[in-house]
Amino acid sequence: MWKWNDKRNQFYLHQFLPEQPDLNYRNRAVREAMKDVIRFWLDLGVDGFRVDAIGHLIEDAMLRDNPWKPGMFGVDSYHAQIHKYSKNQEETYEVSHEWRLLLDEYGASTKKSSNISYFRVMGFESFDPPENIQKHMGNETYKNLHFHLAPFILDRNLNSSGILNWIQTQLRVSSLSGAPSWSVGNHDWGRVGDKGGPEISLPTFMIIFLLPGVVTSYYGEEISMTELPLRPDQKDKDPHDANMYRTPMQWDDSPNSGFTKKRIPWLPVNPNYWSINVKRQAGEKDSQLNNFKRLMKLRKTPTVKNGKLAMCTPTPWLFVLQRYLDGEAPIVVVVNLGTEMEVISLNDCSFSLPREMEIHTASPNSGFKTGDKLVVCNANDGTHCPELRPRSGLVLTSISSSASSIAGIPVHPLLTAALSLAVSSFLWKYY
Repeated sequence: MWKWNDKRNQFYLHQFLPEQPDLNYRNRAVREAMKDVIRFWLDLGVDGFRVDAIGHLIEDAMLRDNPWKPGMFGVDSYHAQIHKYSKNQEETYEVSHEWRLLLDEYGASTKKSSNISYFRVMGFESFDPPENIQKHMGNETYKNLHFHLAPFILDRNLNSSGILNWIQTQLRVSSLSGAPSWSVGNHDWGRVGDKGGPEISLPTFMIIFLLPGVVTSYYGEEISMTELPLRPDQKDKDPHDANMYRTPMQWDDSPNSGFTKKRIPWLPVNPNYWSINVKRQAGEKDSQLNNFKRLMKLRKTPTVKNGKLAMCTPTPWLFVLQRYLDGEAPIVVVVNLGTEMEVISLNDCSFSLPREMEIHTASPNSGFKTGDKLVVCNANDGTHCPELRPRSGLVLTSISSSASSIAGIPVHPLLTAALSLAVSSFLWKYY
């Protein structure tokens, strides 16, 4: 959108808020200035960056108008246009390639000076088609950005085939110059419990925490925080609709949940902080927080770090994945996405599993408990097979090696970065 500036007596372009004027990345001086900004933060020791809305980086060289969608001519809405000239221009991938080379340069210099391999990373947000995502990541000979940061919106209608297709697509577009990336919530779209219901939150993280690649978790998901629609008077300072997902972290049951000693924070604390907070869940064995910690610890096992992936959809609503590695304990995730009981029969999965496995993690609504034994059932008709409650999940490990392969392993570096308004944890798997 073009907006007049009285001080300069000129129009300027902005694709988002008027306070966010667009930069002209076709100007070489602008590109070099931005690389200096990146160098500034790298010299301070940051580990990485998040690039928001990367498809909007460069516009058409002739600044041609976008065509209108059929029947939308003249409608004052971003969604009324086909963004042919204001998004995903080929030169965008040239800029991101330059940024990748700069990051690799810093990584190489660090390795040379300290003899330690040290990656500097850049993730990007994009909700564009897979072919655009693949271009942003590049390939072996033309490296672009490291991983894709955009949440998969898991609503109540998503079935096991939908999960399978999403995972296969992410694996396909992630090239050898990058890594697969998994997230289900962020500061603009909310948390998985807001979209899919609180009961599916932990089962969803059972899936994404145990996939190969990078995991991004939006703050508050580890304790099942929920959105808080704001009153009109609470929007005066900042009217952004997504602020319902950005309320303060809920640490304890003290005033303002321990987030601030000020009487009124910038955004209000969710009133449910008295029951949903870190302090309370830290003391509950099977809380969302402690189950999160169990899954993060499981990510550090050789099976998850280096193992292969197999997936299966025994029924339209039952999703199963397996991580396996020679000489290590297999790990199996079983999630019921539906609203009815599902028989846990793996006859169609072709997995090589022990007859009996141990439940490493169970969602509270599953009907099972952590540490229970579960007989792996391969019956064609599901006779005498265990059943899983709706919207629940299990993580299974080998009884003989589940304890030994989870405890006593070296701690893999945890890369933590402040990404825009979202505070996210990146658990990086190096290839």
